[in-house]
Amino acid sequence: MDHLQIVPLAVRQASPTQRIQRRVISARLLEKLCAIIPVESIRKDLAPCAKMLCQDPNATVRTAIAQRLSVIAQSLNNSTDCVSMLLPCLIELCKDDDPGVREAILNTIAVCLPYFTKESRKTVVIPLLKKCTDQSLILRDSSLAVVSKQLGPWLYALKDILSPSEQRWFLETFCRIVNLNAPESDKNLQNLALNCRRMCAFNFPCFAMIYTNETFNEKLLPILEKFCSDQDEEVRSTIAAGFHEIVLLRPNESALLTVFIDLVKSGAVEVVQHLVKNLNKILPIFYAIAKIEQEKKPP
Repeated sequence: MDHLQIVPLAVRQASPTQRIQRRVISARLLEKLCAIIPVESIRKDLAPCAKMLCQDPNATVRTAIAQRLSVIAQSLNNSTDCVSMLLPCLIELCKDDDPGVREAILNTIAVCLPYFTKESRKTVVIPLLKKCTDQSLILRDSSLAVVSKQLGPWLYALKDILSPSEQRWFLETFCRIVNLNAPESDKNLQNLALNCRRMCAFNFPCFAMIYTNETFNEKLLPILEKFCSDQDEEVRSTIAAGFHEIVLLRPNESALLTVFIDLVKSGAVEVVQHLVKNLNKILPIFYAIAKIEQEKKPP
């Protein structure tokens, strides 16, 4: 069976009259077909089919297509088509009542962003992301962990079009998530806060790259110090794995030497292994910093 026969089959399987499993299979078929059929057919047959699946009454089906919208965007590779055909789907799925669907689309957005027009990213996507993020901070459900994971990729993908107030929003949101208050009595919220810190530790180098020295010292350095003394070894290991990136981005920041020493002192084998792996990048910068600091001292 060639792809010319599979396309009508995939479209038929997407019908709400089909069984749920068949509609899920249709979403999977769409993903595979995008790689092998002409763009004209994606535009004419698959994009409308994807839209129908996004409106499916079953959450499992909506989750399946939400996970695959980025593949369709990549295959269309046309910002006008993506805005007209896929952006309405993305907006609809972000507002979905089912948390699993919302998580799936939040995980997909970053990959879709380059395929939307600058105007649509500015006027539609950024307000949508802000709304979804603020909602997740209020609900404090599993979608907040996804937001924590994606905040860095969103910031990086949108960095060239963010206004100063939007940049502030990203930074303030990052700080809010890192400092999420979780009482000891609420184990679920404690676990969520821990997962969020792990994700934020992974995204820290991205924030260090985007924001100025002044903002780094005022807002980000205290967070870095907090991560390096975190009780959770995975948070410290994640920071250690990307520590060389932070040092390369801030080669004149003497406070990083103290932070580095604190990380080494933590004694965790995995943390030290991550640091040792990139010592060749870290030590020359620290040596230069130490030399400058020494020269500043009175004779």
